[in-house]
Amino acid sequence: MFIFLAKRADEVREKLLSENRALKAQSKCLRCRRHDVCIAFLPCGHLVSCEGCSTDPSARKCFSCDAAVKARIKAFIS
Repeated sequence: MFIFLAKRADEVREKLLSENRALKAQSKCLRCRRHDVCIAFLPCGHLVSCEGCSTDPSARKCFSCDAAVKARIKAFIS
């Protein structure tokens, strides 16, 4: 019984760690993958860029869907 519970606990731990890594990856800029996202592109609304990458002159299209960027808004995640 103890072995079964220990194995199950390890499986749950691995699943939680995997989900945590996925969530952290989602919060990183799609372009540089270093900084947290804080800029949403409009009109598509994708929150996929850090401030530095969003101000790059070559960032005319959304990094996620390639829609033309008409405006940018800063998002505050708390």
